Amino acid sequence: MPTTSFMITAWAGRKVGGLEYLTWPEMREMQENGISFFVHTDHSHYSAPTTPEGNPKPVLANRIWLRRENRLETEEEYRQRVVSDLAAARDLLEKKLHRPVEQIAWPYGVYNERLVEIAQSLGYRFCYTTQPGMVTAKTGPFAIPRLDVGNPRRYCARSALEGSIYRFQRKTVYQARAALLGQFLPPAQEDAAVRI
Repeated sequence: MPTTSFMITAWAGRKVGGLEYLTWPEMREMQENGISFFVHTDHSHYSAPTTPEGNPKPVLANRIWLRRENRLETEEEYRQRVVSDLAAARDLLEKKLHRPVEQIAWPYGVYNERLVEIAQSLGYRFCYTTQPGMVTAKTGPFAIPRLDVGNPRRYCARSALEGSIYRFQRKTVYQARAALLGQFLPPAQEDAAVRI
């Protein structure tokens, strides 16, 4: 059964928020064992103010408030920022993993028509939300339901997942696959995974 994971490419091999993300060699090894990696942005998986009052929203789907300039980002500035991010993420994944990248999971599942248009213009063919449900013949390619694995600290304190996979020790490639498929690891094997 093929398994897919979505990466925030700027976080590869880094420790972010106390969690260690997979390195490129680890992703290549996992890819060789049946796990495919696709885009979850390069560095746009966060929320930022979208109004002078500070109303935060996901930055990939929204123009942000430029506090220093006391104005909302223009439509063109927004477009350039998003194009740059999605192109950089795709290009880096293709370069490091040596395979075409045509899929993206929208951060927080949030998207709109202009974001879909930008993704299409960059060659993305399939986009995933966080909406639960079955994929049917009527499912649109830019709003595909997906399983949101959530925050591992809340749901599975010892699991190695949160939208993208966290760093595993070399021996745990098959354990990572089991975790991605929703199976819990036996206690003895859990200790082999990096603790979070």
